[in-house]
Amino acid sequence: MICASSRGINAGREHWYTYVAMVSVVQHWGMVMKLSRRPWTIWTVVEPRLAYVSLIICWLAFILFFFDRLKVWISRFDQFTMSLTDPACRDSQYDFSMFWSAGKMMAAHNNANIYDPQVLLQWRSLHLCMSSVPLPWINLPPALLPGYAVSFLPFKQGLIVWLFVSIIGAVILLRLANLSWIVVIAGLLSPAALFCLGKAQLGVIMDAFLVLVLMRSDEWPWQSGIMLGMLILKPQEALLAPFVLLAQRNWRAIFMAASTVIIILLCTVVVFNISIWKYYWQTGRQVALHILFTNSSGYKTFGVSVFWMLRSLGASIDTSLILQGLSFCFSAALVWIIWKRHDVSKLDRVALTVFLSLLATPYGYTHDMVGYSVALAFLAERRGWRLGLLDVLFWIWPLLCLVVIIYTGVLLTPVVVGLAIIRTWLRAGLGVPGFPLSSGRSLPT
Repeated sequence: MICASSRGINAGREHWYTYVAMVSVVQHWGMVMKLSRRPWTIWTVVEPRLAYVSLIICWLAFILFFFDRLKVWISRFDQFTMSLTDPACRDSQYDFSMFWSAGKMMAAHNNANIYDPQVLLQWRSLHLCMSSVPLPWINLPPALLPGYAVSFLPFKQGLIVWLFVSIIGAVILLRLANLSWIVVIAGLLSPAALFCLGKAQLGVIMDAFLVLVLMRSDEWPWQSGIMLGMLILKPQEALLAPFVLLAQRNWRAIFMAASTVIIILLCTVVVFNISIWKYYWQTGRQVALHILFTNSSGYKTFGVSVFWMLRSLGASIDTSLILQGLSFCFSAALVWIIWKRHDVSKLDRVALTVFLSLLATPYGYTHDMVGYSVALAFLAERRGWRLGLLDVLFWIWPLLCLVVIIYTGVLLTPVVVGLAIIRTWLRAGLGVPGFPLSSGRSLPT
């Protein structure tokens, strides 16, 4: 009996020792887990601050550079006549010189030579200066209309009107899209917008049209259709917009868009004669394809398309075209899906459509990323302006792209845009097939 009692006491001690050992192990493991989580905790605190500092430094440097160039440009004006004191050759606004030159040639009824690169260069050398940049005119005939309108003004006065209409027009359109002033200002001061304004391209106002169409198409079908039709001036900006209207079954907007396109096409025939389309098809289209297919072309330095990324990686033209076509089909399918679903917020729909539009076109540049920047801004506003380093990368990429391709020779813009799409897709709660979301997720607002 004594032995049984001692055995019970020993067993109790063993259970006690086991309990104490387990408690110590649990406490030790808890300390280990706290220590292992400490670097991540530190990073979650440091990363937002690092992101804000990086964003301010990079963005401010680019803004100061832009306005420094603007100050130099303004100093070249005669304060009384507002005429240029020296010829326009290799200024930052050389894309406008292409629009202005093409408009001048059309005003002189020189239809037959507008798409001939050599004739256009000779004309530019004669009217601008001998070292004019050899830029060919490859745009569709409707794009001649805005250049023709300002060609009756002297070069610099025309440029002032061009930039004024682009900026004020974009502000009005983005405000009509129900975006806040801070989003509008951020979008128009983004690296993409400043780069576009520095080149005096149409991207700022065209992307504003696109954002407004996507934001208001269900509320303003007639007006949205007209504005979508206006994008025929730069059609690569709006390749996916028709799929949005089809997904909405917005027949009124589709009718108005088609009618607007027909009216603009008729205007080109009335103003420039129908022969302009023949010259585009015979010469302009061939020059455009040459630029697109030439792997050594400097145009891809600022490119955004999947086609140019694959060409920079050494892929053949046929392979690049096939994969670009698949990218378009995939982008169109995703746009159809998100506009058919009712559990996706409008901001997510618009942002994803704008992002996917960049992957759909084979011909696009970083100055066509203004809508992309506006979408990043309104998504950041919805998050309470909580930013991370990935947000900084997305925002400054139109500026960083040139640096990366110079040092690597590889165009990575589609990869960056793809990351923006993936993050927006997941934050919208759309999930990935085969990886179901937790049942407790809330619908986006």
